[in-house]
Amino acid sequence: METPSINFNYWLNKWNETTGNQSVLNVSYSSFRGTLNELENEILRIVNLENLTNQDILKVIDLINQWGGKMSRGFYLPKSKTKSNGSILIRIPRQIIEEQENIDRYKEGINLARKNDLNSVNYFRQFGIGPSYIGKHAYFWSNCNLPIIDAKIAGCFGYNSAQILLNNHNYADVVNHMDAIKEKENLDNVVKVEKALFAFHKNYFENNNTKFKTKIYDFTDCKYSINVARLLGIIIPDYLEKKFM
Repeated sequence: METPSINFNYWLNKWNETTGNQSVLNVSYSSFRGTLNELENEILRIVNLENLTNQDILKVIDLINQWGGKMSRGFYLPKSKTKSNGSILIRIPRQIIEEQENIDRYKEGINLARKNDLNSVNYFRQFGIGPSYIGKHAYFWSNCNLPIIDAKIAGCFGYNSAQILLNNHNYADVVNHMDAIKEKENLDNVVKVEKALFAFHKNYFENNNTKFKTKIYDFTDCKYSINVARLLGIIIPDYLEKKFM
């Protein structure tokens, strides 16, 4: 994994000033309206209820998906699976997780995340919750102590997707790498590392790690963005390469 040579404090402040104050995506499965910071507070309000019901847990899952953005829409769409006898089973992940045995397994993940146990992600990686989202569930159920590892973070470490990153390094390896960065940069926790990387990536790249943003307004740490582009096979615009290399 690459160790990003960027100004972490600068990008952390950038996250606090911009990303957190953006309006959340309006979705059919949630009535919440507000900013990402306000949505985060609402999720944490439910997470910290003394007596959580199954409906509270399902509500949190929906709000995490809304917080995560448009990539979560697949969680509410039918998916097909070919059974051993050749028949095709069509299910919607959101309905699957409502089944008692499945929500009980999800609760095991909740209990581990509350102890800041990195193994919690293995209990969230099911029912249509993919590699880019398991960290989001661990993040909220740990009261924002465990970091999110998604496409943006993967890109900053030199991988094209969260799945490729986590196929090469398990979640604990990535968190340990972020912890080393935290120590080096004198940050309070690994979540601040994650937020700084998120803001840096959002400034320069499309979320799918295939190209630079069409319009870039902040060129802080541009040299590292060019390094990332080379690692990911992204075409570097001529004006960037000539100006910053």
